[in-house]
Amino acid sequence: MSKINSKIRKLFLFDLDGTVLDTVDDISAALNHTLHAYDIDKKYSADETKMMLGNGLRNLLKKALGNDVEAYSEDMYRELIGFYYNNCDTYTRPYPGMQETIDELIREKAETAIISNKLHSIAVKLINEFYPEKFSCIYGASREWPSKPDPFLVNETIKSHNIDKDNVFYIGDSDVDIETAHNAGIKCISVAWGFRSEDFLWAHNADTIIQKPSDIIKFL
Repeated sequence: MSKINSKIRKLFLFDLDGTVLDTVDDISAALNHTLHAYDIDKKYSADETKMMLGNGLRNLLKKALGNDVEAYSEDMYRELIGFYYNNCDTYTRPYPGMQETIDELIREKAETAIISNKLHSIAVKLINEFYPEKFSCIYGASREWPSKPDPFLVNETIKSHNIDKDNVFYIGDSDVDIETAHNAGIKCISVAWGFRSEDFLWAHNADTIIQKPSDIIKFL
């Protein structure tokens, strides 16, 4: 391993779904529960659900309805959110090696934060369960601030940590994450283990793609 330059402060901003936590089975279960509850004759596998994720659960539900999108209602969305909140950790687990990588970043005095399009209350619940006290801040989707790919939260987090953008990395698994990082003027580290293929990520202007969580350490 190359020597780490501990004199330079680094900030690592992480996406949640498909990056630090494998959440797709619980999301798929919540989606299918909601469709069934509203008598929509559709059912999605985890792999199909993956390809609809990236812009929050409201957009996921609308995409899943497809030609039945006129059946969408805020009550249906609340059913999805309520079921998912109560069952969001049934199958969800950290990706292998990610907890150890976060611990290593912290040992090396790097700063870490979560910026996600997952509903804020659910993002906080999951991170506090699986990564307690590992991130300096956790931001999910909220009416109080714009969602990715708007760079607002990225820029605010950088300002609050007082770290030069040359030493900030956004780590995520989707085109939304790449666009968010580029909108903020920082580098994006795309991950190969998430919800999008490497070919998809390269086609959407990935800066670099890593194969396993421990690869993040080389950016210290």
